[in-house]
Amino acid sequence: MEGTGSITIVINLPADSGITTARVFRDVTELSPLLTPTDNQITFSETAHPAGDYYFSIRLYKGVDRYGVVSEPVQVRANLESQNTYTLTQEDLKYIYLIT
Repeated sequence: MEGTGSITIVINLPADSGITTARVFRDVTELSPLLTPTDNQITFSETAHPAGDYYFSIRLYKGVDRYGVVSEPVQVRANLESQNTYTLTQEDLKYIYLIT
C-alpha cells in the first residue's frame, strides 16, 4: 500500500481512574511521548501515517506503574481517517490490569 492516512484513537476514562499517563505503540515502536489525560480522556492523533495494517496498543500508567493496555488492529488507508473511541468504566479497568 502506498500513501498516507490519519489515525485517531480516543480513550474515555472514568473520573476516578487514577490513570496519569499513556504511551502509544504501533507494533513494537513507540509513536509519541507520554500522553496525559485531559478531562478524563486520552487522545492520540497522527496525520500522514503510512498506509498499512498495524497493531496499536495504548499502555495506561498510574504514576510509573503500568496499569493496563488497550489494543486493537488498525487499517490505515491513503487519504482516509481511521478512528476509534473506547469508553472504559471502573469495571473495565478491573479486567485490563497487568501484573508486573
